[in-house]
Amino acid sequence: MSEEELPDWVVSTEEGGDDFSKIDTDGDGKISREEFEAAMGKAPLLTGDVNALKESAGSQGESLFQPLDEIKKPMNSNLQFFLGTIVYPIGVIILTWPISAVFYATGSDELAGLASFGVVGIGYVGGAAWGFSSGHSSFAWGVLASLIIIPGLIFGLVFGFCMLMISTGNGF
Repeated sequence: MSEEELPDWVVSTEEGGDDFSKIDTDGDGKISREEFEAAMGKAPLLTGDVNALKESAGSQGESLFQPLDEIKKPMNSNLQFFLGTIVYPIGVIILTWPISAVFYATGSDELAGLASFGVVGIGYVGGAAWGFSSGHSSFAWGVLASLIIIPGLIFGLVFGFCMLMISTGNGF
């Protein structure tokens, strides 16, 4: 397509340089508010109908856009439980490392231990409280499961394995 065939709103880059130099009319290297507003006044206004995007979004009638008057669907309860059981504790532990590392670097091991216990404690209690009060209750149950049920289950499995080894007479 040659320049003669281009629409009138398309400007060739050879004519006036880059877009920054077109907006910066006084040449000081900075775009002032007045220069920006003047450039916005010259810019084309994009209009159009987006209903075609809504209709062709999917076979099940999903939409690419969430209407403002429609309530969002909450996440699945199983996903919230998974987030509370696996992802949230990992996030709390990752947050604990740099905070306790600051105290370890200064040489106060007691404060580092106190900081790590404090962050983990506040993180777990805060996550469970948020889940039960304003969040998703499955998330809160997941946080409690990661704190109580899963460590108890692991301890029970190790204890059962030890009892099995002792009862067979083979020992360790």
